[in-house]
Amino acid sequence: MKSPALRPLLAIACLALLAAGSPSRAGSAPAKEPRRAVFTIVNNTEWVIHGIHLTVAEEDDWSGNLIKGKPLAKGASVKLKVECDEQDVRLVDAKGKTCTSESMYPCDRHSTWTLTPQELAGCKEFGR
Repeated sequence: MKSPALRPLLAIACLALLAAGSPSRAGSAPAKEPRRAVFTIVNNTEWVIHGIHLTVAEEDDWSGNLIKGKPLAKGASVKLKVECDEQDVRLVDAKGKTCTSESMYPCDRHSTWTLTPQELAGCKEFGR
């Protein structure tokens, strides 16, 4: 049978073991900031782009409008600071119709994306 006088010591020993086994926040490494770069979009279409939204590829968690109410005119370009993950890009026209381009790599081979009518040919309703 255990002595009642040992119970407080046993409780303190258990707490000390639990604390020793859990990682300390002070000793853990800070979270790394994601790599970011400039993603340039050039509008060489006949339409004004009213919205540009991004999400991590194959996710459905779209950003807010990255051009913040400043439409991207024909012949204009915009530079966006984005994370270097594979991204899906959604464009929005004046009527709210969308065109989505999947699997863009804004920090690698797609650091500049030039929009052309041919590039957006798969979006039959966009801009019309």
